[in-house]
Amino acid sequence: MKSKLSMIAVTLALLAFAQQGQAQMMAPPPYMGYAQPVPYAQPGPYAQPGPYAQPGPYAQPVPYTAQGGHYPQMFALAAQGAPQPLSSGFAPAASTGCGCGDAGCAGGCGAGACDPCCDPTWEVFADFLYLRARDAEVAYAVPINGAVIPPPGAPIQIGSTAVADFDYEPAYRAGFSGALGGCSRIGASYTFFETQTSHSTAIAPPNVIHSLVSHPGTDTASQRFLAASAEYSMDFDLIDVDFSRIVSRGQRHEISWLFGARYAGLQQDFIASFGVPNNGEVVTTDIHFDGGGIRTGLDAEWYSSNRCWLVYGRGAASFVAGEFRGFYTQDDLFGQREVYTDWTAGRVVSMLDIEIGVGWTSSDGCLRVTGGYLVSGWFNTVNTDEFINAVQTSEWAGLNDKMTFDGLVARAEVRF
Repeated sequence: MKSKLSMIAVTLALLAFAQQGQAQMMAPPPYMGYAQPVPYAQPGPYAQPGPYAQPGPYAQPVPYTAQGGHYPQMFALAAQGAPQPLSSGFAPAASTGCGCGDAGCAGGCGAGACDPCCDPTWEVFADFLYLRARDAEVAYAVPINGAVIPPPGAPIQIGSTAVADFDYEPAYRAGFSGALGGCSRIGASYTFFETQTSHSTAIAPPNVIHSLVSHPGTDTASQRFLAASAEYSMDFDLIDVDFSRIVSRGQRHEISWLFGARYAGLQQDFIASFGVPNNGEVVTTDIHFDGGGIRTGLDAEWYSSNRCWLVYGRGAASFVAGEFRGFYTQDDLFGQREVYTDWTAGRVVSMLDIEIGVGWTSSDGCLRVTGGYLVSGWFNTVNTDEFINAVQTSEWAGLNDKMTFDGLVARAEVRF
């Protein structure tokens, strides 16, 4: 019993001790001298809010358009004070004309429109041509193996045939055109070409030179010569007046069709001289043609992506009606006229011209330089050698020869 009471007493003492320790831990620490906190300031009365600003009227929606559909146009919002996009400070350059890299004009041309920037008001050009006349040579003499050939024998050639033939010579062409509007232009050009040649031959006896251009019925035709020479010249003039219209235009090509009129003048002069001591003769011919007619053709150009470089092709056909007039004379050493005749007949001369080449255009489109190759064929003409043969044989029917011209062409063109 005593021990139980002792245990109870010990237990109560331990509980009391534990309760006192817990109370000491929860009690605040004694004040150690820190500054007392400042009391909070009392808030003043709240300010009364003012009346709210009334919103302005809403913008009315823009009616339906192809650009905006049923939604308001952005331009209407911008007009009501919507913020505008920032500008870089650089204004776009304005288009200055049809030239390399001009996107505005290239787009207009590419769309097929007759944009004025693609059609300069005036075009002025000058051409330098370097041409040769072909199919127009004259064989005038040949060396043979003796002065006397008993009939019915024929002379035997023993050397090169003497031929008066042309070489390349410069020629000139100049012209202009003006815009009529609606992809149409009208222009004119003038072309001049002149060429001449000379040739001579000689041989030592007993061989002689036989004339190929003398009349076979004369006394001197049976005689033989030791020397011969020839001078031959030709020139022509062309005047063209054309109306042209663009029939197809794209960003990389342009095709024009033209029709108009052409005047053509052609002159052929030939003189051959044959001689030996105390003997000789001179044969002269003169053939000229004048006429006018119609002309039609196509002009096509293909451009590079920036329109600076191009490839071009031109083709035209002319049908010129006019008259050929020819004269033939043969004189002896003393100036005595032995043979004379003239001949006149009408002809329609067909002229086919083809030119191809490449070119370059300046960045502003005002200067263009091109170069190419030209071929021109004249059909149903009367040539000198054919005319001489008609005199020798007295056969005048069917004089309808041809001649051609070919060579290089370079053009400088100003557009404004």
